Amino acid sequence: MKFKLLFIVVLQFYAISSFAQLSSFDFNNDTKIKFSLRYGAINTSGVSPDSTKDIKALLLRPLEFDKIQSDVGGYNTSHRFAFIFETFTLAIIDALNGGDFKWGERTASTYIGDFILGWHNHAWNVVYTDNLSLAAGLHWGDYLFGYEPYKKSQNNFENAHEPAGWYGALGPAAMVDVNMANRAVLHLEGSYAFTKKIKDFPDMTANKNYPDPHFINLTAQIRSNSFIYGGMEFVRSINRGSNNLNASRTDLFVGIWF
Repeated sequence: MKFKLLFIVVLQFYAISSFAQLSSFDFNNDTKIKFSLRYGAINTSGVSPDSTKDIKALLLRPLEFDKIQSDVGGYNTSHRFAFIFETFTLAIIDALNGGDFKWGERTASTYIGDFILGWHNHAWNVVYTDNLSLAAGLHWGDYLFGYEPYKKSQNNFENAHEPAGWYGALGPAAMVDVNMANRAVLHLEGSYAFTKKIKDFPDMTANKNYPDPHFINLTAQIRSNSFIYGGMEFVRSINRGSNNLNASRTDLFVGIWF
């Protein structure tokens, strides 16, 4: 009896899904501008927990846009900018709360994220069906990464050590869209970034022979025709040298698109 009920439920699911088409969603084939409210958290590994002062805060990302094409060979793009706008947002929030925000003042031991260029994915659909699309392409942009040991007793920071700096990035990217029973779409993007240092991190002990880090960059979003989306963004460093330092940043977000 239980097996029969499970079989009926599975058949119903596939019956509903069979009428669902990825191309029927409003966000297809047009460039969409997106705004999101985020809760971001940085985790630093490979160093003493007493020497870290990591950020956990609400942030606003006021500029992000993408385009999803609904056919085989369709060209998809994703553009994300965070650093400049999040910095301004933090300054405004601090001012509204009576703070004394100062430009250049360090409030965290580790930073990992984009900088001036942002993160950009370009991918072409290799597979496109009513319920699933797979696309492959290119990721480019920049990463600002660095760790400055924090002395809690003195409330100050020591110089950063490698790997640290502003890095240009290039690498492969992939996008996946999964139709969720004609109610919403699960959109996934992933990339692997090879980097080249552009400039040293401020106040650091540089080693020109230290290998540049790589980065894993992932985002998952639930999208619907309600103009509301939400999900998670994750970026992690891959240290290729002798130091144990690595860091990751996880953002949970909800936003609107139009």
